[in-house]
Amino acid sequence: MAKSTAATYDAVEAAPNLAATEDESIVVGYGGQQGNDATVHEEQVQLRENLSETAFCYPTLTTDKEGVVTLKFTLPESLTTWRFMGIANTTDMLYGSIEGEAVAQKDIMIQPNMPRFIRMGDDAGITARLFNTTDHAIKGTARIQLIDPTTDKMVYEQAQDVNIEASSTGAVKFNVQSASFKESLLICKVTVKGDGFSDGEQHYLPILPDCEMVTKTIPYTQHQAGVKTIDLKALFPQGTTQQKLTIEYTNNPAWLMVQALPIVGQPCEHNAIDQAASYYSNLLAKSLLDKSPQVKRVFDLWKQEELTSNPSSLASNLLKNEELKDLLLAETPWVYAAERESEQKQRLADFFDENDINNRLSTAIEKLQKLQNADGSFSWYPGMDGNTYITVTVEEMLARLYSMATPSKSVATLYENAFKFMSKEMIHLVAEMKKAEKKGYRQTFPSFTALRWLYLCAIDGRQLSGDVKTANNYLIGLLKKETKRQTIYEKALTAVVLTQRGEKTKAAEYVKSLKEYTVYTEEMGRYYDTRRATYSWYDYKIPTEVAAIEAIQRVTPNDQQTIDEMRRWLLQEKRTQAWDTPINSVNAIYAFLHATPHAQTQLTTNQSATILAIDGSPIETSSATAGIGYVKAVINQPEGQKFTATKSSEGTSWGAVYAQFLQKSNEVEETQSGISVKREILTSNHSPLTSLKVGDRIRIRITIDTTRDLDFVQVIDRRAACLEPINQLSGYQDGAYASPKDYATQYFFTKLSKGRHMIETEYYLDRAGQYETGTCTVGCAYAPEYRATAPSMTIKVHE
Repeated sequence: MAKSTAATYDAVEAAPNLAATEDESIVVGYGGQQGNDATVHEEQVQLRENLSETAFCYPTLTTDKEGVVTLKFTLPESLTTWRFMGIANTTDMLYGSIEGEAVAQKDIMIQPNMPRFIRMGDDAGITARLFNTTDHAIKGTARIQLIDPTTDKMVYEQAQDVNIEASSTGAVKFNVQSASFKESLLICKVTVKGDGFSDGEQHYLPILPDCEMVTKTIPYTQHQAGVKTIDLKALFPQGTTQQKLTIEYTNNPAWLMVQALPIVGQPCEHNAIDQAASYYSNLLAKSLLDKSPQVKRVFDLWKQEELTSNPSSLASNLLKNEELKDLLLAETPWVYAAERESEQKQRLADFFDENDINNRLSTAIEKLQKLQNADGSFSWYPGMDGNTYITVTVEEMLARLYSMATPSKSVATLYENAFKFMSKEMIHLVAEMKKAEKKGYRQTFPSFTALRWLYLCAIDGRQLSGDVKTANNYLIGLLKKETKRQTIYEKALTAVVLTQRGEKTKAAEYVKSLKEYTVYTEEMGRYYDTRRATYSWYDYKIPTEVAAIEAIQRVTPNDQQTIDEMRRWLLQEKRTQAWDTPINSVNAIYAFLHATPHAQTQLTTNQSATILAIDGSPIETSSATAGIGYVKAVINQPEGQKFTATKSSEGTSWGAVYAQFLQKSNEVEETQSGISVKREILTSNHSPLTSLKVGDRIRIRITIDTTRDLDFVQVIDRRAACLEPINQLSGYQDGAYASPKDYATQYFFTKLSKGRHMIETEYYLDRAGQYETGTCTVGCAYAPEYRATAPSMTIKVHE
């Protein structure tokens, strides 16, 4: 019988030891040709299957005449030490506790080290420890059996003779060659049997396929009329199966800027910045409706679309096209973000309802009034002190709004009170600086907030009072000496300040410098790829780009080409980013919809649809989303050589072609589209990979290079069956949220800025054999056309 010990309670046997007859036959490594004889050995050895780590029961308590309570319950079949804890109380709240240990064991025990999985084609090693608790040596046979659970037929069997000295332990290793396996799940029985003893455990062993579903993508952009051609045959390698071609196209993505309005127009937070952004977006929406009946018609079509034909077209980009992504949304940390964006998009038509707009405007004004203090400053949240940074941020939003729409009298009063507060702050600041200067301290330009104040005065355009003007002149004098230390953002604000003062030549020098720092590509447009473009919100460069656009527009308004190229970059950023913060959204909307010669032309012009075709034959697509012109087509087992997108309208459009197919893991090639990934295996002592041994530690280094800022990036590092992660808990690592799974380690970046990023994770080698890792993929869940694949690697582990 199984032994058990207890402090003050009894525990019944975990697994009784059945008598075993001698079995001298040994069969090694055959395929599934043995019929239903898998049960013969099982009848002679009782297998422990319930290996739960916690014993749950409804115990029966019995008390003897001396008051000793006996608890009887059944343990799971794990042979281990169990910890017992109990607490009892009386009706008058007296209580007591008890704690003890129970050891469930047998004379001879076997404990296999099971892999989490085996991949088809692996030459895997499965080891088991043997325990002899008796006072004499034993001989027996250790055996492994792999059985198909659907047919109960033997798939694989191997046996070995074992000898274990008294009161000692031993080990046995089974070599499992899985090249012939066809099943996705097997029952694994590991047993030991000899004269008068037997023990065994039964587990399920997942068998992963040696093939993977591969996705190759080609994103493309068209900025003017023309034909884009893609070779389809190059996308599908020879010998692949289950081929599928998906084509997406967005004809007029300028409407994505309008779709960003509800994100900030219905704030979740009651702080000053969010409420100011809410007023900003709602008043801009009202202005769009008043100026263009065509805009209102598109909103009405969106509302009909939501209720009838194609509600998914207004879903979050995180929810769209799950079949093109490596993970379902439910497996990522971004479920709430997707639901929130979907809700905002699906209520987009309601957002532009005139009555709702007026209600939201009134609410925002009321909350801003409560957040403004008697001195004119704004508090971040109710009950907090007035803050200069918050005040100037709110003022900046409202000042920019004045150039596109006319705020109400109530908001004008808030604006005036805040302007007076900032004026007093700057007058006081300058007075203190002048006192220090008289004492011999050299003065430099004081702060970024002071620069924003000067910029605010410039775009406001009012005639300043004497003391305010004197303070401003003093600050501007210091500002001109800061050229070499300024960031791009600060240069842009300075250019606006100088041009408003009439210093056109000096302002033009600043704008020339702004243009010289830009880089240009046909797809991305003109943008900043320098560390001097440092001011950002959540590591975005959107505020810097917006400030530069405004400076160029005010100082050199005839340079429309540069302005359009920079606005193109903003549009491309929206392609891969959610813009879920008010600062980013209001900045981008300001730059894109600000009154330029043709800022809103793309919204009001009826663009002809782009013709998508394969070998000249038009493709049947889904209904186009109103305004945006988003369409999608899915073709199973595609036939054709050449895909074409024939665009007849001006302005930016973009699309993507996805090729999906099933291919052997070790044949998958490296791919990249706007993002690349490299995976390396590093040993702790820098030894070559050919000398890896069981127990060694290795590091998997993943290097990601991206050519643009991305939101919601997921990395799936599939791993070999011989690797066990050192850290098995989920948590943040190297800027990503890491989630170890049985067959892979997943990493999630909510924001991934342009450049190089590196992840290193440590594993130890827990079994000998030869194993395939599977691929490593990285992709943008928000824009799945941007993805990359690193090929599978082979790991050979020695004893």
